[in-house]
Order: sequence, then structure tokens, then C-alpha cells
Amino acid sequence: MPEDDATEEFCKENKIDCFRGSSEDVLSRYYQAAVDYEADTIVRVTSDCPAIDPVVIDKMIDKYLRLNKTEKVDYLSNTIKRTFPRGLDAEIFSFEALAEAFRCANEKYEREHVTPYIYQRPDVFKIVSYENDRDFSFHRWTVDTADDYELMKQIYKNLYKPNKLFYFEDVLKLFEKKPELIKINQKVKQKSLGE
Repeated sequence: MPEDDATEEFCKENKIDCFRGSSEDVLSRYYQAAVDYEADTIVRVTSDCPAIDPVVIDKMIDKYLRLNKTEKVDYLSNTIKRTFPRGLDAEIFSFEALAEAFRCANEKYEREHVTPYIYQRPDVFKIVSYENDRDFSFHRWTVDTADDYELMKQIYKNLYKPNKLFYFEDVLKLFEKKPELIKINQKVKQKSLGE
């Protein structure tokens, strides 16, 4: 799509690998990128989650790799049983699971959302839920609406510093200091798959 040209140009200027594929069949795009880059494990985060925490992802990767030393795990995610805020979503899955989904997924929502074919088939794939000790699933840190965007602007206004990361715990501490921020997008209802 022409609107993706700016992203590709930015990547070229900054020596970042960039892969472009179908804008509708996102599953195909993931599969083709995995083939091109010879990936055996895929870590998936989405662009509507700008407060993603690399520490959470690293812990998830560690668990996935550790489990795969003793048993075959096809898919690990912190979205199966939600205990993290929506917006800290991450999925880790094998190339084999991705390839089977690419070959077999027929529903439009399975092609658009990449992994439903995998996680909706626990009888076919070994699926592991990654959960937090405390339930923070009532928080919404994803950007799908104007209210979501306003909350994210406030989070970044309060926590962002150039060349410094902020983490899951930092956002929680911010909400303790400024609980009114939580109310900004509290009424947003999450769409279901296929909506």
C-alpha cells in the first residue's frame, strides 16, 4: 500500500530490515516474512500496542525456549488467559505452527489476525498461557479509538524520555499517582474477532 512507503523509507534510512506483503492477508505476510528470514520462532507484537514491555517479552521468550527443551510448545501467549493489560499482548509461536495456519486457515478473520487458527485448536497445537501473578486485565493500553490515543498521549507525556524505556510497572505507578488517567478510555469496548 502506498501509505506504507514512508515506513519502508524510514527503515532503509536507518538500516532496519523491512518486509512488505498483503495488507488484507496478514497471515500470508507473516508466513512469507518468516520464510524470507528463515525464522524458526516468531515473536508477534502489534503496532497498536505502543506501551509494549520488552522485559515481559523477554520473560515470555525465556519460558518458551525453556519449555521447548523438554516438550514441543507450538504457541505461548499472554492473551489466552488475560492477566496483563490489553496492549501488552505478545505471542510466540513456531514456524511449523505458522506454516500449518498459512496452509489451512480459510476464515477471513484467521487470515487477518494471524494466529486464531493456532490458538483455537488446542487439540492440534501445544498451547501455553503466560500469566502475571496479579490480574491487570482491566487496563486498556492499546490504541484503537480516540480515547485510547488520548490515554497513550498522557502515558507518554508523563513517562517518555529520549533514549530511555519505560516499563509495565512504570505505567502502573503513574496510575497510582494519577488515577484519573485510567478513566480516559475506561468505557471503550474491545471488538471481538471478525468485527
